[in-house]
Amino acid sequence: MTSITMPKKVPAVFMRGGAGRGIFFHERDIPAPGPERDHIFLSVLGSPDPFGRQLNGMGGGNSSLSKVVIVRTAADTEVDVEYLHGQVSLSSAIVDYSANCGNLSGAVGPFAVSEGLVALKEGITVVRMRNLNTGDIVHAHVPVEHGDYPNSGRYAIPGVGGANAKVALEYLMPGGGCILATNSARETISGVDVTLGLSPLATVWTHGPQINFPTSLSPQEIDSDLRIMSSLDHLRRLGAVRMRLADSLTNANLASPKIGIVSPPTDYVALDGKSISADDFDISARVLSMEMVHKSIPLACAMNLAAATCIEGSVPFEMAKRSAPGEFRIGTPSGVLNIRVVVKPNATGFPYLARVGVDTSARRLMEGYVFYDPAETSA
Repeated sequence: MTSITMPKKVPAVFMRGGAGRGIFFHERDIPAPGPERDHIFLSVLGSPDPFGRQLNGMGGGNSSLSKVVIVRTAADTEVDVEYLHGQVSLSSAIVDYSANCGNLSGAVGPFAVSEGLVALKEGITVVRMRNLNTGDIVHAHVPVEHGDYPNSGRYAIPGVGGANAKVALEYLMPGGGCILATNSARETISGVDVTLGLSPLATVWTHGPQINFPTSLSPQEIDSDLRIMSSLDHLRRLGAVRMRLADSLTNANLASPKIGIVSPPTDYVALDGKSISADDFDISARVLSMEMVHKSIPLACAMNLAAATCIEGSVPFEMAKRSAPGEFRIGTPSGVLNIRVVVKPNATGFPYLARVGVDTSARRLMEGYVFYDPAETSA
């Protein structure tokens, strides 16, 4: 008689953070880092899927919706909680831990509040967080009502239908304040001018007009152009080697660095059909994430872009109509995103990133157990 292996389950919370969505786990509930843990994440999300839809799991068929976050109480007093982001590939059996997720960082504070991981203060609780992918310290200003994070609110963000409670994120000197991966504001790779951004998320910023790339195109239009997608990924991998994030093109991680195309502001139509005037933002950006165009923008990329725009001579500096520190507006496929950025000169006069922040939102969608196939694990 053939035996049947029953699925296993693990406690989890399904959350939206910013323009992304993922499965949140307590570190205590899952195996230690290694193949068994990764296989659980792949099974839960429904990857790899040759159809790219993740119908057999909880992923949503694109990089913004194929993520996991592992949270634990911090062992030191500098922060309250620590969290690790895992980017689950759609097409390969890969969980990439090379980068933080700025969007889901917006949900870590609310998760910590609702799960009782921090002492609460009615009104606003500041949750001090350490991202374990990068070591960066992030403070989340989380609204608290009646001892919990309120799922409802009036704050709307680009790329998300409806409104929820606002969460303010502040990154404190991410990457030690290093905005660029090299000492040069602009370099040339394969004949293309680029700026190699480093923190909070490594990104190759390239020159839209130089490569004849109109950033007013929709993500779907860009994704369908296999020639430009292939050339951009090749440029991204070359950038990874130049930034010493990889020793070869084939060894470049999928999640980091990203590649972003920037152009001066032009009128465009956002994904929700709203007309956006060039007067309403400072720079136009399209970012590739996990081999697809992000339908908004990875928040950590947006923070690096705002900082890089403050450095004279950089590609973003040239493309922006305004390049002063303060509030910076980025035109994304889903609308305009505002970033707060403080850039200061160091002892030698070179700019460093003192602080960068963004207002975002989160929503707790489901809690309970997620199931995975033990046949896919190797205990």
